[in-house]
Amino acid sequence: MVLLYVMALGFVGWYLTRHITSFVTEFAQLLAHAERRGVLGSYLSGRSSVAGDYEGRAVTMEFQRADEYTVGYVVVAMKVNAPDQLIVQARLPSAEPDRDLEKALFALEARHELRVDVENGWLRARWEPAGFFIFPGRFDRARWIDVLTNMSVTASSLERRNSEC
Repeated sequence: MVLLYVMALGFVGWYLTRHITSFVTEFAQLLAHAERRGVLGSYLSGRSSVAGDYEGRAVTMEFQRADEYTVGYVVVAMKVNAPDQLIVQARLPSAEPDRDLEKALFALEARHELRVDVENGWLRARWEPAGFFIFPGRFDRARWIDVLTNMSVTASSLERRNSEC
């Protein structure tokens, strides 16, 4: 009877956490030349990452599993050749608005609930779900392709603005 109880608890635990390991694997399938990092230690630390290319741009994704002390998060970063403060300037009203940039930032921040910034030459989009949510949940391929596409548009727009300055 005890063995049956332990097996049932194990199954429930596996069922609730099975998306954790598949999230990084499925995200890696969206990237060219994908390379997973921290595979062995990821089960203990709860952190794993993948690096690769998307539309010719270097991309990294870091996944941190939620635990009793930390909130889980996903950070997708894309290499961009623009200064950190340019994204703040791009959000300010201007005489010649960049509609593609506005649409891409809206999609990232409003539709996908990501916090977007530029740090040390990387366009970063951070996702921390709030409320009762089994993190990260089922992998939504279409969502993350849209995130990567809008990040690529944002990076291109920022680089274009940087070259005009």
